[in-house]
Formats: sequence, C-alpha cells, structure tokens
Amino acid sequence: MKRTRIVSVGLVLSALVAVAAPSPCDAQPTTLTLPADVTVAKPLPLVSSFGVPTMLAPGARVRLLSAKGPLFAKGTACSAESGGRTGIVKCDDATFFTVPQPAPSAPSGAPAGGGSGASIAGAKCGGTARVDAVKGLKFCTDVDSCRTFCQCACTFDKSGWKPEGETDQSTKCGPVNMSGPGILPPSSPELKPMPAFSAIKVGPDTRATQGVIDGLTKLDAIAAAAPWKGKYTVFVKSCYRPVEPEMREDCEYILKAAHSIKTYTETPPVTDKQRKNLAWAQKAQDVRNLGRAWPGANPHSAGVGCDIQMLDTRGKALFEWKVTPEQATPKVQEASRALDQAVTQAGGKRLTYETWHYEWGGMSPSRCTYPACDAFWPPKGSP
Repeated sequence: MKRTRIVSVGLVLSALVAVAAPSPCDAQPTTLTLPADVTVAKPLPLVSSFGVPTMLAPGARVRLLSAKGPLFAKGTACSAESGGRTGIVKCDDATFFTVPQPAPSAPSGAPAGGGSGASIAGAKCGGTARVDAVKGLKFCTDVDSCRTFCQCACTFDKSGWKPEGETDQSTKCGPVNMSGPGILPPSSPELKPMPAFSAIKVGPDTRATQGVIDGLTKLDAIAAAAPWKGKYTVFVKSCYRPVEPEMREDCEYILKAAHSIKTYTETPPVTDKQRKNLAWAQKAQDVRNLGRAWPGANPHSAGVGCDIQMLDTRGKALFEWKVTPEQATPKVQEASRALDQAVTQAGGKRLTYETWHYEWGGMSPSRCTYPACDAFWPPKGSP
C-alpha cells in the first residue's frame, strides 16, 4: 500500500509540473536555508501523501520544510505546508517562488506597525508586530507571521514536550521587551493591589487597573446582598498577568504544531495516534482554535480582564474556563448564570466562549451581558 501511494504521488507530480513548467528565461537563481517561507509566483501543485493535488495560486504562502535533493536543482521535490495543507511540491525552479522580505525591526521607541504609542524596544523579532485598533499591540497577525515570530523569540526542544497535566518544558522564550496599547509592564503605576472585600475572595498577589477594582467593589456589594449568598462564593482567581508568560504559552502551541506538521509531512502518519497528533497540529497552528489569541496584547496584559469563579460551600470551584457537555449540569449553569447577572449589574461583561473571563472596559467583540449570555451556554473555550 505504501509503495503504491509513493508511486502515485510521483506520477501526479510529473503530470502537474509539466503543465506548470515555466519558461527557461524566467529562471532566477536563489539560495534558501530550509525551512523557509516563500510566496508562489506561478500556479504550483501541492500533492498530498495520498496523491491528491491542490493547485496553489500565485501569491499563496508556502513553507518549504525540507528538500529531497539540492534546492532548485533538476528533479528536486520539497516537503511543504500551505494553509494547513501538507504535501510535496516541485522545487527545482526558483522562478516559481519569491522570498518575502522581512519588515525591519523597529528601533527603540519607534512606532510598531504604523500605530501610535507602541514601541518595540530593541526587539529583533518585532518586524511583524501590528497595532489592532481593538485588541492592542499584537506581535504577529496570522499563522505564518506568528510561526516566524515564535521561532525568532523562542526555542523549542521536543524532549521537553510533556503530556497534558505535567509541566511542559519544550518552549523557552527570551524577553521581547515590547510595549504598546494593551500591554502594561509589571511596574506600571496603573496596576493596583486589591483592597479587602467583605463577600468575595481574591487570589494571592492579584492586581488590576482602577476600573476593574471599582467594578469588583460593586460586585462585592452585590454578592453580599445576593439571594445565593451562603450557597456560592465569588472567587477572583486572577486579573493582570504580564504578557511574557501568555506569549510563551501561545508560542508553545504554535511551535509544537509546526514541529508535528514538519514531522508528518516528511514521514506521513501511519498510526491512529500519529494521525490524531497531525490533526491537532493543523488545528493548533492557529491558536485561536484553542480559545487563545495571537501572541501580544490581551485583556489580562492590559489589566482589564479577570478570571472569576463560583465556589460551592466546600470551597470547590464549580467551573473552570470552559464547560464540557458532561459538566453542563443545571447546578453549574445556575451558578454561572448567577455570576453573569452579578457582574453585569457591576458594569462588567463576559467573554462569550469562556465561563470565567470577565472584563471592565475591555474589548467589545465576543462579549456578552446577562441575560444575553444564556445564548452562549455552555462556553466551549473556543471562539
């Protein structure tokens, strides 16, 4: 079976490349170090491991992972990935590709991505940073630019990849020293410690901006007089979090996905476990599919978001960041709904796809207030 599949790939490649062959006068000798990100200059077939071709149009972005022979030499084929699809492309002619020129890193104090008030203080990996009018300074904005950013800012060691539930040590990131809209440094005077509350509990060392503290003060008064007092306790798990730990976690998923896609492009998966890992990687390369955001500013780094839970009489949390169908019991929904109502009365909003994420003065898309949040039950942890 495997031999037949390889032969079919070769036949399809030969036929398709004959159609897309360029004129000899178009040859542009180019050298690249693989893996490399390139742009398709002419129609080019990407052939899957099952011999199924997908024609890539000019302008499509492709990541050349490895070459089976000298790059741009006659007959050389490359393992490649484009838009989540993996397969083989002919890479024996440089005229089929152009190499995107990286944006120059912004000097210390210079605006990033044309936005005002954002700086990348000597950050060599900041060429893809952009200021989003709503979300703030994002270090990258799509699968390709985020993979490039994470490979520059972080290192990945497969031996440190641990199963879920264990401390993962695969990804280590250096300080990027970025500042801008939506990113408060830990030393910012805008961050204040939590005051003493009478009804709600707060996690250790929790800090937030004054607007959030004002909202939590209102929430404390509401919880103290709520009909569910004695049945539930509001617990503020965390609010402000520095951008670096969040960036490391986002890049961890991106780099794990890139490693798996490269591995299974060069050696197609043969077991169910390997196929599941590849399917996960194709999903996880866009971390938004995991309920996360592109590396950069987020409500926690801006000091406007908090993760808040309801505790039962034993002090046990009734829900985490998302609720699975098995966890979506009437008891859990009642507690979540009561918290939605209380936070709404205190001037806050909930992230539609997370059970515990609330904001005061944060981003507007994908946010809800009581009772409209009922339409997003149970929160699935993914947009």
